[in-house]
Amino acid sequence: MPQALLSSSPSSVHCQVRFVNNGPCALRVIWLDYGGKEVAYATLQPSTQHIQDTYVTHPWILKRVDTGEVVGRYCGSDATVEVTSHGSTAHAGVHSPIWPGSHLWPGHWGAYSTKEEVLGISIMAFDCVQPEAVGIAAQLLCRMLAGCDPGMLRRLQQAHAALAIIGRHQVTTDIPQHSHLRGQKCNTLDRTYDGGTRGLGGSTTNPVASCGEENLTMHDDRHYSQENILIHEFGHSVMCIGMTNGQRQGVQTAYTAAKSRGLYHPSCYSMENADEYWAELTQSWFEATARTDVNSGIDTRQKVKQRDGQMAALLHQVYGDMPWRYWHDCPAAFPCPGRHERAGLPSTGWQPAPHGRICDDGTISKSSLQWWD
Repeated sequence: MPQALLSSSPSSVHCQVRFVNNGPCALRVIWLDYGGKEVAYATLQPSTQHIQDTYVTHPWILKRVDTGEVVGRYCGSDATVEVTSHGSTAHAGVHSPIWPGSHLWPGHWGAYSTKEEVLGISIMAFDCVQPEAVGIAAQLLCRMLAGCDPGMLRRLQQAHAALAIIGRHQVTTDIPQHSHLRGQKCNTLDRTYDGGTRGLGGSTTNPVASCGEENLTMHDDRHYSQENILIHEFGHSVMCIGMTNGQRQGVQTAYTAAKSRGLYHPSCYSMENADEYWAELTQSWFEATARTDVNSGIDTRQKVKQRDGQMAALLHQVYGDMPWRYWHDCPAAFPCPGRHERAGLPSTGWQPAPHGRICDDGTISKSSLQWWD
């Protein structure tokens, strides 16, 4: 293992480190900042792991949560650092993950497993999640990705992009792939992930997005009743995993332009960063939000086209311009006053529909989708 450093030094050489806890005790993943101060990034229960984006001159330590004992150190290029009851070892390269088994969670939740697969994307949940929520999630992914090009879908599939459903009586970090975030603060909120979120987006280091069961079924959603969270969080997956580098740069360019032109209120969530800009406008593209505070009122596809043409072109390129909108077949009346009336038709409510079938050329068979027009 490389020689331990006491503090970080500047570097432009990026790397990834996978920390794996195969020991008997919970561990804390800690970065030593430029002044040598310890900054906690994740908590690893036994049989869990965490992938960390970092730099080759940034040192990391692993401490036991109960005693504070340092059980591992690492600073260097891509590696997998494993802690066992016998100590820690580092191996070059970020090896494929082995997610923890559901034996680590309460038995009344049942097994955590893939409940359905659509377009090569696994939908995962504990048995306590209603089958209806799984079906709605599958249909939403089909609708959302129906206009994507084969390359986009292929990149999502190759990265093992997946969606996890958080049970209505569970919290975000009960999802095994998010368990390392338990007790940690959100980057932009003075709250923990469990206190401030009901879902997370997927990324190259953790390709599993998540959303709450209650948000999918639209039943007793006390957190995000004004929007669909799957479309927001999987929008992050599309950007971080499915896009080309050029497309991601396009989002950054559009974000910078929108900010400089004052297209959105500077304090609205869409202007938080390029990633949230994309995810919020993805919701607007599919009209899956009734909120106007997070997007400065640009909450429909037509408004995106009229007021932010640069972003509209990117959304069109990535998702296509299919007729479906979230409120066409969501499980209950969506709180968007006047939207159904303007369309001249009532909301039909969610109905089980055939899933899209991938053709030999990688496109989705439109005949296998029941579109509401």
